[in-house]
Amino acid sequence: MSKIAQISVSGIRYPSGSLHKTRWGAHEEACIVEIVDADGHRGSSIARCHAGRSAAAFREEIEALSHVVLGAQVDDVDGIRSVFERALHIHLAQYVSIFAVSAIDVALWDLLGVARGLPVRTLIDPAAEPVDRVPAYASLPHVHSTAQAIDVAHETYAAGFETVKLHSSGSVQLDVEIVTALRAEFGADAGMAFDAARAFSRDQARTLAVSLHELGFLWFEEPFGPFADEDCAWLFDQVPIPIAGFETAPGSPDSARWAMERGIVQRLLVDCYWKAGISGAKRVVDTAETLGQKLLVHHGASTAMNLANMQLAAVRPSLGPIELLAPFGEYDVAAYLPELAPGKGIILPTEPGLGLRWDEDFVAAHRVGDVRTIRG
Repeated sequence: MSKIAQISVSGIRYPSGSLHKTRWGAHEEACIVEIVDADGHRGSSIARCHAGRSAAAFREEIEALSHVVLGAQVDDVDGIRSVFERALHIHLAQYVSIFAVSAIDVALWDLLGVARGLPVRTLIDPAAEPVDRVPAYASLPHVHSTAQAIDVAHETYAAGFETVKLHSSGSVQLDVEIVTALRAEFGADAGMAFDAARAFSRDQARTLAVSLHELGFLWFEEPFGPFADEDCAWLFDQVPIPIAGFETAPGSPDSARWAMERGIVQRLLVDCYWKAGISGAKRVVDTAETLGQKLLVHHGASTAMNLANMQLAAVRPSLGPIELLAPFGEYDVAAYLPELAPGKGIILPTEPGLGLRWDEDFVAAHRVGDVRTIRG
């Protein structure tokens, strides 16, 4: 493999998934990043633009990192790490978002896998036992009635998921009614979790936590903000249901270490988009294994990032199931997700790299703006 010769960034615009349209509007955008070496090997990633941002604005951040990519010698994982460290340094100076770092890092891992003819998971840990599938849990869209929650949960369990995660309706009283009804509907063996999205006061969180604990929910996600260590400690002391958090905390893998060292949550959330690509997420996982911190995998926000999560989870069993959004496949645009096998999880792709299989018709139909290419 030779030096990185060019980086291209283009945008797509497409209908929002049901979880996002009420927050960010009817459409959302993403950037497709392609990195090519001098021998013609190509690696790619898809990076969603959060909170209604435009692909044009996000593309500028990715392009701002092009100087650390172009000309880099990426013959092995150490080569990726060198680019990653330089890009992360720029992020920590607050010049670019963590998502720009992630977009480039994941594309480089894909490129190295393609050049070597190997799936990314074998590059992450060549000594790991090979697996052909990883477990997954489903995040449900927002619901505003018990009947709606039951209907959506039925569809999601029927699709093959064994665990579903609910989001708050906006009313703690209704949330209690919904979780109680779901447990009655699906029985004690159905896996369930709850995501409050940082919206609760202490009293509200305790009220719901009591019900979740009594009903056997697996975890209570983000009742408070990412740095609310005293609130999380108070709640867990009141009601011993595992608290998950630190999903959207600013910073880097180093901020995740900070949270682990202080024991802020019982389950720390990690994924390859919010934690600086495969390189950053792997560092979080390695730190967690050293410190004894349990983790949960958060949704990657695009097909490429979800594939990156799968590749990492395939060689790090401590991660447990990965998160995917329901309805299955609705949010994973421009490329195809692997098959979900009921009761068995996601079947991993065997192709070199991430295993991206492009939906070329979708990309062509939803392209916005020009393809911008920068050459070394």
